[in-house]
Amino acid sequence: MVPRDAYATVSAGGKLRDVALALREARVEEVRQRPEHARDRAVLVMWEADIIGKISMLDVIKSLGPKRDYHKTGASSLGPLIESMTKDFALRQTSLTRLVEKACKLTVRDLLRPYDREETVAIDAPLDTALHQFISGEYQSLLVTSDDDIVGILRLVDVYEYISEKIIACEPVP
Repeated sequence: MVPRDAYATVSAGGKLRDVALALREARVEEVRQRPEHARDRAVLVMWEADIIGKISMLDVIKSLGPKRDYHKTGASSLGPLIESMTKDFALRQTSLTRLVEKACKLTVRDLLRPYDREETVAIDAPLDTALHQFISGEYQSLLVTSDDDIVGILRLVDVYEYISEKIIACEPVP
C-alpha cells in the first residue's frame, strides 16, 4: 500500500496538463528513489483535503476519443467498442496533434472518475478480499480506508508482485 500522502494528487479545479505533470513527477521521483519499483499510474483528485476521485493514465488516453462511459465497459466488449469508435467517430482520421489540442482544453472535472464503494478496501481486510475486487472490477488500484477515511492506495502491481513471488517460490511438480 502506498500511503495517501505519498501519492500524486491534483486539485479538482485543475487542467489535464496538471494531471500529466503530476504523473510525470511521480514517475521521475519513483525512478530516482526506487528504480526497480513500478510507477504510479493514477493521480488522486482532491477537493480541499478530501479525495473525491482519481484519474488514471488510461483515463487520460481515453479522453482523446469520443465521450463514452468507459468505466462501465468490460473487457469482453472492448473489440466492439474500438470498432465503433473508429467507424462512428473517424478516430483514425483525426491527427494526434488535433487530439492533443482537444486534450489541452480538458479540465480535471472533465475526466474525474469518482470512486465507488467497490473500489475501496478496508485497511484490515485480508488480501484475498482485495484480490477479488481487482479481478471482478478490473481496477488498477483500490483506495484503502480506515473507518471512512482514505489512508492509502493498494496498487494492482503491488499485489501482483506479492503473488508472483509466492508463485515463484512454489516447488515445481514433477
